[in-house]
Amino acid sequence: MTRHADDLALATACLAGTRSALATFRSRHGLDIDVALERLGLDQGTAGDVKSAVLEKLLSPPAPKLAQYTGQGPLGAWIKAVATREAMSVRRTAARRRDLLDAAGDALTPMDPELAFLKRHYRDAFREAFHATLEGLGAEDKLLLRYRFVDALTLPQCAAACGVHRATAARRLATLRTTLFEGTRAHMTRNLDVPEGDLESILRLIQSNFDVSMQRLLD
Repeated sequence: MTRHADDLALATACLAGTRSALATFRSRHGLDIDVALERLGLDQGTAGDVKSAVLEKLLSPPAPKLAQYTGQGPLGAWIKAVATREAMSVRRTAARRRDLLDAAGDALTPMDPELAFLKRHYRDAFREAFHATLEGLGAEDKLLLRYRFVDALTLPQCAAACGVHRATAARRLATLRTTLFEGTRAHMTRNLDVPEGDLESILRLIQSNFDVSMQRLLD
């Protein structure tokens, strides 16, 4: 099979850190990634995240995946295959996470008949209160939540995507959880016309299941 010498030379120069080669690579083959992801029907946000992950895997030390390219076929076709595999991996991860959340939600269904009643009848009120609180967040905070809970990025990946230190991302996520919970509770307290005892039971139920509920609603 004919070796693609020019493609192999470009890959070798990129691995050596040559700036002009890296610029050429991103300009020329970023489009190949876009084409591969468009064929899979990914939404714009997910496609952007996957493209960033693919470029990082291809070019970032200590073990850039581009080093596996041997020139036995067109570099563009090889990159499309890499992008497709990455996108399918993201899809599988998201599907597994949804299955786990569903299982966790079933496990957390309260056995107490009174709490089960409250869960059924006030689910919509909780959803409304949560989304009202979420809408009050800034764009960067919403993006961080999306990275963590929708795209299932790890904490280091979230930090890298947001351009902050890992500890900063962790603090922001903890603060956002508190903000969402307190805002949801305050919204429901203001807007639910129920006896005080029922309200306390509702709020206890929300607090005990909040992390799983938050992940479901963000997804």
